[in-house]
Amino acid sequence: MAWLTKHPEVVYTDLEDGAVLLHLETKFYYSLNEIGQAIWRMLDASQSLQEIVQKLMAEYDVEEKKADESVSRFLGDLETEKLVVRPKE
Repeated sequence: MAWLTKHPEVVYTDLEDGAVLLHLETKFYYSLNEIGQAIWRMLDASQSLQEIVQKLMAEYDVEEKKADESVSRFLGDLETEKLVVRPKE
């Protein structure tokens, strides 16, 4: 998977038990649970998919295969909803 960056028209807000994303162009909002929130924050540091998976494995005691599948699916969903974009080459 080519790396993804946050869409510039997406606003992020922390909540007590997760976060909310608002896409200013589409006017849709999305709620994130604690793990989605952690992944979103890791995108700020331009961490690789593998780095994100490793951190989630350590934090949430999950097997690598399951973590990799879950993170890949979540990032794919973010891309489908245009919350993240692939950098132009």
